[in-house]
Amino acid sequence: MKPGKLRHLITIEHPITTQNEYGEPITTWGTFAIAYASREDLTGREAYYANAGRQAATMLTRFTMRYLDGVDATMRIVSDSVLYDIQSIADPEGKREQLTILAERQDG
Repeated sequence: MKPGKLRHLITIEHPITTQNEYGEPITTWGTFAIAYASREDLTGREAYYANAGRQAATMLTRFTMRYLDGVDATMRIVSDSVLYDIQSIADPEGKREQLTILAERQDG
């Protein structure tokens, strides 16, 4: 992985669930890691295949970064003040050198 491609500073956040005074669950977000990654918005055909043949009406983005243990699909990414829900995570070569993360942009 060429370091020059990792030019987007991203924050990976994990959910923290607590209870309010009525005992209802409240989810807030805490920082899990801050890292540099490449970011690529997927076009229609790429998004279709990345979504395993399902129609994708939302924007899918592929983030590629150095390997980081513990990242999972309950987390989200913040990049340039935009929130992305993590859909899938892959270690493409199985060498624990990089992660490829597919994430869906949150609207609203």
